[in-house]
Amino acid sequence: MDLAGLLKSQFLCHLVFCYVFIASGLIINTVQLFTLLLWPINKQLFRKINCRLSYCISSQLVMLLEWWSGTECTIFTDPRAYPKYGKENAIVVLNHKFEIDFLCGWSLSERFGLLGGSKVLAKKELAYVPIIGWMWYFTEMVFCSRKWEQDRKTVATSLQHLRDYPEKYFFLIHCEGTRFTEKKHEISMQVARAKGLPRLKHHLLPRTKGFAITVRSLRNVGCLSGGVLQDGHLPRDAHGAPPAALDPRELAVLGLAGALPFLPVPGQHDQERVFLDAGQLHPCLLRGLHGSSMDDWCNGN
Repeated sequence: MDLAGLLKSQFLCHLVFCYVFIASGLIINTVQLFTLLLWPINKQLFRKINCRLSYCISSQLVMLLEWWSGTECTIFTDPRAYPKYGKENAIVVLNHKFEIDFLCGWSLSERFGLLGGSKVLAKKELAYVPIIGWMWYFTEMVFCSRKWEQDRKTVATSLQHLRDYPEKYFFLIHCEGTRFTEKKHEISMQVARAKGLPRLKHHLLPRTKGFAITVRSLRNVGCLSGGVLQDGHLPRDAHGAPPAALDPRELAVLGLAGALPFLPVPGQHDQERVFLDAGQLHPCLLRGLHGSSMDDWCNGN
């Protein structure tokens, strides 16, 4: 182990990093609070300033993933679609395996220069979490209660507010709505069988209501002409434990991304309509959804 690796494994270094993150985060939250004075005067200036303040916090967590642990996020995509990434707004659909999955989405956003302005669909309780939650509040993240009767109007209203957002952004959605566990997967597949839907080996049945209302609310906004479908898996260690945020071990994160035009994407939350015509999806993605592991994607099996 080299000197850098030794330092990264020391508790004292973890403590210093946490102190810097907390101190800088609270200072930035305070500055964000004062920017509220700009909202009635110049809303777009308020948004641009908060995008940059948000980046100061989010970039520390992306550094944690990419530099601290040395994790490499590898994306496989169509070369014809790649030039669009970062040049257009997009809905990014992510699977949800572990607590740190959101960092992979942020890493994707940072790679294309959209980290500061990127949005998520998150539980409303997170808005009360200091630093990250408060930062999300000032950058107009969309919060939901997971109760459709309440979310139907509040989520749609929040999304409508983003239609005139001045910065390009990725809108990140964990379409499964909750983290993957074997118990949840078993229940999810029982529902799939009852509804005659495809059986998914590595994923839960998508929750389509949030995705459908997002597409319906953000369709035809500026350059928003396509979405990015991303899927990835983070490995567990030998004991089955998921990776931790301050774990300095390197992880291999693989993803398959492809641009899908919004025209054929359903605008209703009908569970069956979320499965588009197979001809519109990359064949490797279909293998990943219906049984093959991520390793098979690279091998072309």
